[in-house]
Amino acid sequence: MSAVLQARGLAKRFGGGRPLPFAPPRPAIHALRGVDLDLASGETLGIVGESGCGKSTLARLLAGLDSPSEGTVEAGDGAVQYVFQDPAASLNPRLTVGRAIEAPLRHRLGLPAGERQRRLPELMEAVGLGPDALERYPHEFSGGQAQRIAVARALAAEPRTLVLDEPVSALDVSIQAQILKLLRGLQAERGLAYVFITHDLSVVETIADRIAVMYFGRVVEEAPARAIFAAPRHPYTRLLLDSAPVPGRRLAETQADAGELPDPANPPPGCAFASRCPRVQADCREHQPDLDAAGGGAHRAACFHPLG
Repeated sequence: MSAVLQARGLAKRFGGGRPLPFAPPRPAIHALRGVDLDLASGETLGIVGESGCGKSTLARLLAGLDSPSEGTVEAGDGAVQYVFQDPAASLNPRLTVGRAIEAPLRHRLGLPAGERQRRLPELMEAVGLGPDALERYPHEFSGGQAQRIAVARALAAEPRTLVLDEPVSALDVSIQAQILKLLRGLQAERGLAYVFITHDLSVVETIADRIAVMYFGRVVEEAPARAIFAAPRHPYTRLLLDSAPVPGRRLAETQADAGELPDPANPPPGCAFASRCPRVQADCREHQPDLDAAGGGAHRAACFHPLG
């Protein structure tokens, strides 16, 4: 399968510089630190990690909503569209659904009025809504319906890739299942590729073909979804899995929970997880491991002393 999205050396810093010529420099916050990603046509890549690990910053860079401090994003010959976490907030309350969805048909595809009017009901049907929704306003819809409208608006631009930033986290569990089913169906019909950002491991296990685990602005493990859940190699991934709530199971107390998070204004020279890792050794604090440190193949981990 051909790659539809590639990222190389992505880094993003916020702040820094001098507010005034003679003022002391402000510290820069390192949100992303050298991320490489490849996304194949028709693939779903799940991005997981704790809050503040850089997931949403990465999503915005991949979709072109923000510019990287370093690195490049190549989207091939297809558009990348973004689906936001809060669908109601992402839709203009002053525009009808029809006008909101018509915008990419007009401004990106340049379709004439007649063709736009023909396409609008088709887009509504694709996401499981009737054409009557086109004349209504966003506040008239439930959260699940609003997310379907947001997906329809993204599809209107005829993308090859959707970047979905926590697209079901604000929805009830039953509605989450419906939206996930919708996304899988659209992917099968249209050959879409997804970058699926989430903190919910049960959701990413359901939908992702491959998973990238992020910690402190870097990808620390990447593998097919089944391999991640069956035999994680990075201690941080193991911590995430052990911390996920499972009915009838007490959360495990792990040594990895101890320790403080690194300072994003002053990243450590070695592995950022070293202060929390039960397997830490001297080389972990001195050098930053590469993502392929655990060996070649499809399962890669940035760890000098991987699990298993």
